[in-house]
Amino acid sequence: MRNGRTRSEPAEQSTVIYVFITAWNEFVFALTFISRTEMRTLTVGLYTFIGRWAVQWRYLMAAALVGVIPVVILFMPVERHLVRGLSLGAVK
Repeated sequence: MRNGRTRSEPAEQSTVIYVFITAWNEFVFALTFISRTEMRTLTVGLYTFIGRWAVQWRYLMAAALVGVIPVVILFMPVERHLVRGLSLGAVK
């Protein structure tokens, strides 16, 4: 214990990271349950760039890049914790 706080286990850190990335990429539930335009998630918003006969590729790719940036920023500093947590759960 340091400064009155306990360190979280690598397995807990891995779970938090995995749940965040999974929730960030959720599409089916958001598409099904969100009906108001202003409440759309990023993944459902990306889906609006795909039309019946054409795809607006430049807008789709620009929005996808903006959506990936927070996940990459989160992943870079916690990557070693994620690998350590997943390794501890592996069968030896």
